[in-house]
Amino acid sequence: MPRVAVIVSYVEQEYCRSMVRGITRYANANGSWEWEVFLAGNPEIKRITAHDFDGAIFDIANPATLGKWKRSKLPCVQVFSSREPFSVNYDEQRIGALAAEHLHGTGKRLVALGSPAESKPAWLGKRITGFCNWAREHNLPVETFRLGGGIPHPSTPFGKWKPVPRIAQWIKSLNKPCAIFCADIHLAREVMAVCRTLKIDIPAEIAVMGVDNDEILCLMERPTLSAVITQSEKVGYHAAEMLDRRLKREIRTRQKRLLIPPAGIVARASTAGSLAEDVPLSKALGLIREHAAQEIHIDKIARLAGVSRRSLENRFQKTLGRSPHQELIRIRIEKAKVLLSGTSLPMGKIAELSGFGDPYNFSRAFRRETGSTPRQYRQQNSGTNAL
Repeated sequence: MPRVAVIVSYVEQEYCRSMVRGITRYANANGSWEWEVFLAGNPEIKRITAHDFDGAIFDIANPATLGKWKRSKLPCVQVFSSREPFSVNYDEQRIGALAAEHLHGTGKRLVALGSPAESKPAWLGKRITGFCNWAREHNLPVETFRLGGGIPHPSTPFGKWKPVPRIAQWIKSLNKPCAIFCADIHLAREVMAVCRTLKIDIPAEIAVMGVDNDEILCLMERPTLSAVITQSEKVGYHAAEMLDRRLKREIRTRQKRLLIPPAGIVARASTAGSLAEDVPLSKALGLIREHAAQEIHIDKIARLAGVSRRSLENRFQKTLGRSPHQELIRIRIEKAKVLLSGTSLPMGKIAELSGFGDPYNFSRAFRRETGSTPRQYRQQNSGTNAL
């Protein structure tokens, strides 16, 4: 029976616990492992040798510990790192692109907060790159602020923040209103703490979005925090699958890397109501999001928003650069992408749930908007992408 070590850095973080759940799910369903979880910073791990195990899965581990296991030449898989030959990671650039698409819907100027790609943690830079690339592809101005030297953390996992002066100074200097994508949930909490200290209204003056939908952290913020849904459980599941195949000598190539796409957005109060200065437009956007999966006409949306259709279309074009119908299609496509990448539902059901009605209209609209068919999108994005 194979003996497997799982070495993680932050077991108190939801993304880490979710990753371990994915490993558990695979191990329980696909074979009998003897496996144990160790904290990378625990002194006990120094007494554990590679001879005690047949393979290992690493979170971002201590370099010395990681080097020891690598030198043992045992089958290993690293998670949350795309630089190792055998690794499973988030698709960081797609996380940023999804956030940019969502924040663009607020009608505010796009701003990104992260760290340079070459600094640690490097994945922050990749998320910012994806965010900026999406904005530039859509001819939108975008501003970035890169911290360097890592990211701030509270004194306890669920603790309150004491605002970092450098971030506070930057937020003071921003032209408002704007929408800030924070490449990490702790950065988002820091920005919200600064805004509360400076009496800056969220989301009227600054809309805020983070990454990793840790419900406890997102819901304890005031206002509640919107976040990109990363798929940590899938990271763990596919890491276990990769290790299992290595233990069985089914994978030999050193180029095997996997990327897990984001599952979507959980929109909460930190990005809601950000167009409150234009009440009909804000109401129309809410109606479109609420009823996108149903058969609803733009004339009815305009009537419920209290304006004529022509007036509503002018408001959309002036503020968002697109028509109400284009916004409706965009929301439906966004919903369809989540269902295609995150479920195995048949195309007819996805067409129904995303508001397109029948598979033909769904396929035609999806290909027009994305350049690929729904089936092609699912093949490229369901579960994993190979680098």
